[in-house]
Amino acid sequence: MLTSVAKSMRDKHLSRLRKTLLMIMAIFLPRVLEWGEKTVANGEGSTVTTKQATISDVEPLRGKRSPFLSELQYLTFLNVSYNDFNHTQIPKSIASLSNLRHLDFSCANFGKNIPFQLGNLSSLQYLDLAWNNFNEPENLEWLRPLSSLIFRIFFQFPMLILLPLDILDLSVNNLTLSSSVIEWLFNSNTRVVELYLYDNQFQGLIPNAFSRIYSLKVLSLHDNEFEGGIPKSFSGMCNLKILSLSSNNLSEQLLGIVHNLTGCANHSIKELYLDNNHIMGLFPDLKTFPSLRILWLSENQLSGTIPKSLGKQFNLERLHIGGNPFEVKSIDLSSNKLIGVIPEEIVMLNGLISLNLSRNLLTGKITSDIGLLHSLEVLDLSYNKLGGEIPSTISLIDCLNSLNLRNNNLSGKIPIGTQLSTFNASAYEGNPNLCGFPLPKNCLGEETPQNPTMNGSSGDASMQDEKDGFITRGFYVSATIGFVVGFWGVFGPLLLNRSWRLSYFKFLNNIRDRLYVIGGVTTAQLQRQLQS
Repeated sequence: MLTSVAKSMRDKHLSRLRKTLLMIMAIFLPRVLEWGEKTVANGEGSTVTTKQATISDVEPLRGKRSPFLSELQYLTFLNVSYNDFNHTQIPKSIASLSNLRHLDFSCANFGKNIPFQLGNLSSLQYLDLAWNNFNEPENLEWLRPLSSLIFRIFFQFPMLILLPLDILDLSVNNLTLSSSVIEWLFNSNTRVVELYLYDNQFQGLIPNAFSRIYSLKVLSLHDNEFEGGIPKSFSGMCNLKILSLSSNNLSEQLLGIVHNLTGCANHSIKELYLDNNHIMGLFPDLKTFPSLRILWLSENQLSGTIPKSLGKQFNLERLHIGGNPFEVKSIDLSSNKLIGVIPEEIVMLNGLISLNLSRNLLTGKITSDIGLLHSLEVLDLSYNKLGGEIPSTISLIDCLNSLNLRNNNLSGKIPIGTQLSTFNASAYEGNPNLCGFPLPKNCLGEETPQNPTMNGSSGDASMQDEKDGFITRGFYVSATIGFVVGFWGVFGPLLLNRSWRLSYFKFLNNIRDRLYVIGGVTTAQLQRQLQS
């Protein structure tokens, strides 16, 4: 039995829940019904979410204040994103939800002006108004009281930001360097930590002003039209950890880019994205970038060889260098922390002589196209986590004189080949599921493994001996019998029978005379034709 106090508390909570649902219905129900294919309104303490729906011919949302709003002190999370409110204004009554910390109106097709009453939400920490159709704001002073706001996204209009931010995302806005928000950004004392400006309309040189935002840890400028290189001032960005400049029109020498980051930034940068540009020159020494984990340089115009010092980048985990005219003879990335699979594009390095990827964290299978590396002499993939079978195409590498596949998870039968037969069991140790020569472990259905090359050689020698024995005996006996029969069967009667001998030589004389006459007549005819 519930006590009167418990009953009172239960009734109070039920009343609040009922009022919450009524409030949500009062604010959004006209639009939810209009877009009402499927909706969810869940008032479980602190979360209310609506889903997209479609029903027409209903009164548009007018944003009337609900009488229950002032009592919803416990509501902290409200998300109405991905609906379609047909360019109506955000309800002003939202401002009465004083405990709201998370407010998401993104992708909801709101329109008109952003209500300044949102400035009353003093507890708000997350505000997302992205991808709507608001009018260009004339004044955003209402943002100033929101001192707790740490993450905000505004899209589709220029603006002035009046608050310190940790994360600012203005991507996909068709912004230029002359946009008001960019001017504010460069002229304010902002403490932005993560700045996302990708996929805009920025052109020309990268402004030095970015380097004045000393707090930046992430700077994303990819998919723009920046030219030239990286400003020298970027070397002083001591907190910078991620720099993304992919898919621009950068054309500086890679050595110059490395030089302009050397100073302070080179010690902090962990991820550097420079792919899909026009960067030229040789691959420089990156030993001054000790923290580098991810490096993307694919689809540029880099040339020359890859320095051996790259193998000393002990923190490097991902390296993308495809789509460059490198003259690669040797790749040594051993003793790093590389993860993922061995890229199949590596077989396009036709002149590769040495490949050492040992002592990493590589997974997956050895590419079946490994046999295309015809010039490969050294292959070391030991101490990784590679699995699957050893591809049979590895036997096509005739130049291979050093192979090390030990301590992986390889399985199946070791391929047979002339070069492979020269390697001893130590090349395959630490792969418990491998079998076949030269390992002592038999494959299923096989006898004691033996060197196939030695077996082949023995067989060939035996066959040769058999052939030699046939020639020395049968061949000479047959030749002798054939000579005796052929010679004495034809010439014997001629020697012993005079009439046969005379007839034979007469026949030969007639043949000779006939050929002589035919030759003379033919010669005379040709001479007459030439004279005429």
